Amino acid sequence: MKYEKTTDISGTHLQGHIDTTYENIISVLGKEHHKGDEYKTEAEWCIQFQDGTIATLYNWKNGKTYCGEKDGLNVEDITEWNIGGHSPRARDLLFNLLNKSDHTLLESLEDVVGQFQMKKIDQKQVVQTLKNLIEFYE
Repeated sequence: MKYEKTTDISGTHLQGHIDTTYENIISVLGKEHHKGDEYKTEAEWCIQFQDGTIATLYNWKNGKTYCGEKDGLNVEDITEWNIGGHSPRARDLLFNLLNKSDHTLLESLEDVVGQFQMKKIDQKQVVQTLKNLIEFYE
């Protein structure tokens, strides 16, 4: 699905996590769009997909500015990233964009089931997420 850089990210919040390299992110999304707040967040990308879904990708409390020189990671070494958006669709679309492989679908399904089991999302949200995944893969 096509996307473009955006600055309209108000109201977005955590939708999930992804383990990937900085190099992979750069190869797909280009250089970070923002340096974050340079405290808890040091790199951030903000995109809008052609269907209007807004997604953000950012590190959270694992860089040198938050953890210090000794314990913090250089942005280039971070592999744990947060995905933000207005709905789980942001997570699904960004996940698929960064992980163009079949295991992505399985991981997305496992994440949805896990969130449902932990009562973080309801049955209606599970059904909507499954519909979104089917639409993406068609």
